[in-house]
Amino acid sequence: MLIEKPSQHKGEYDWIDLWWSYRMDSPEFNCPWCKSDDIYPLYTLYLRTEESRGERINGVWSCKKCRKQFSPVKGTRFERTKICMWKWMKCIYLVEKYNYTIHDLMDTLEVTYKTAWKMKKVALQAIKENDLLGMVL
Repeated sequence: MLIEKPSQHKGEYDWIDLWWSYRMDSPEFNCPWCKSDDIYPLYTLYLRTEESRGERINGVWSCKKCRKQFSPVKGTRFERTKICMWKWMKCIYLVEKYNYTIHDLMDTLEVTYKTAWKMKKVALQAIKENDLLGMVL
């Protein structure tokens, strides 16, 4: 299975954390321009939840070799999307495990038919390729 459901069931931030852990553990997580492994977190983002004031995640990274900044989303199939990461993760999980239809995705994720159709298309591609990140080479 490509994605396992988060164990905490606290909401959308668990899905973001799940994707973040996939991305950070990926061997392809390096500088998208020079492919250097010598990278460091430049600054952190705070994800606010109902229970806490904010959880820290490394939002922007910088390369020591070429000195360019990048986001962990850079170079993945989610790079230019306006859809929240938790919706993408949940979509891939629901399509893979329960074979959700486009109408089910519309209702569950609260998106339009066109958006649900595109999301299902990307989810099926990710499942077919067995590649969650969809790295662009």
